[in-house]
Amino acid sequence: MKDVYWAREGRTSVDAVLVAACVGGLLLLGANPLSDETETDPSVWAATTTIVGNLAFSFVALMKGKISTGLIGIVVPQIALVGAIRVAKPHSPWARKWYHAGSRRLSRSRVRFPADERTWWESVKDKIGGFTQT
Repeated sequence: MKDVYWAREGRTSVDAVLVAACVGGLLLLGANPLSDETETDPSVWAATTTIVGNLAFSFVALMKGKISTGLIGIVVPQIALVGAIRVAKPHSPWARKWYHAGSRRLSRSRVRFPADERTWWESVKDKIGGFTQT
């Protein structure tokens, strides 16, 4: 059995812990997006529209390969919006569908997310996960 915990394939567990910590912190602060309390006034439609829009932004962020941004964005709409607007990762489903070979968007994506370099976010995950390079 191959140990891939610190490889790209194994980083999902660290991402899941970070997302769970963010969601737990928001719930402790009183943000409860799953509350079953409903109202019968027109504000229910406004809230429903807002939630559907937020979920759409989160879905786009997930399709752009930004897992943490998409999942945290379910609870914090501004994060989902930023993830949906910014450039996709080069090997994400979004990039494969919309970024054609030789396009300006694909080159921007490769500059933003180089294959052979680590991002600052990966360094943060290493510190939280306890990884030290040898």
